[in-house]
Amino acid sequence: MRLLQLSEGPRNFQALHLVSEYIKNNPTQRAVRLFYAHVLTRDKKYDMALDELAKMNELNPEDFDLLYFRAQVEYQAGNLKQAASYLSQYLAIQEQRREAVPDNRTTAQASVTDAYFLMAKVYEELGDYQKAIEQLALIDEPHVRNNVLTEQASLYIKLKQYTQAHALLEQIQPEDDEDAYVRALLMNATLSRERGEYELGLEYIERALKYYPNNLYILYSQAMVYENMGEINKAVALLEQILIDYPYESESYNGLGYVLADNNLRLDEAVVLIERALAMSPNSSHIQDS
Repeated sequence: MRLLQLSEGPRNFQALHLVSEYIKNNPTQRAVRLFYAHVLTRDKKYDMALDELAKMNELNPEDFDLLYFRAQVEYQAGNLKQAASYLSQYLAIQEQRREAVPDNRTTAQASVTDAYFLMAKVYEELGDYQKAIEQLALIDEPHVRNNVLTEQASLYIKLKQYTQAHALLEQIQPEDDEDAYVRALLMNATLSRERGEYELGLEYIERALKYYPNNLYILYSQAMVYENMGEINKAVALLEQILIDYPYESESYNGLGYVLADNNLRLDEAVVLIERALAMSPNSSHIQDS
């Protein structure tokens, strides 16, 4: 297990070879084999990971959790229909467990929740957003309700069904979960911006700031709404303050640089700011876009 944990870098091949030899001689070591499959997946060696899980399944066909692990690997490999097939088999088994034994005596409910979340991701990747929403609606675990509502709202936004998205987000209340409530406020703010309802978007952001008054991303969202409203001086002033308060964040430089460039202001300074942001986060696609 420690060899696998330390297997990144130039000794990766040697470590994986040693572990694979160990597995040949100790095929019943389930934890080691699962972690081996995880490392192979991490390294994008999906075929090898799936082969390992298939061999484990042959050794123990009653180990139904392997269906879920295989679905995860297939999903990461981009084999979405195969992932959905494994998840369907897994869900059928877990739902049978729930029918036979109360939820408080097994882990079946949590297992079903994870599987439906992954199934929703599969359908989202396939572009079938309505089907993804339906999968999320099948989750009945109370403590993940806010996550379900947020995910469904995101999917409705992709479908441009803004009324449904807004109605779901409004169900999330601060007394249930402050973090989820603030996320819902920010999603509603983004939704309002997309619909051109800038005053309403600003109201949502101001409500979020009451909970997290110094949050970089909430302040950044506020600046973007000011820009959308045509209040460029307010946007620039806020972004300048963000840069002072958060000098080690690439978004601080990108935000100010982008708004200056977008409004044909202080262009030499905008170039410097955006280049600094890109140096800090060279793989950021939206900074490259700036």
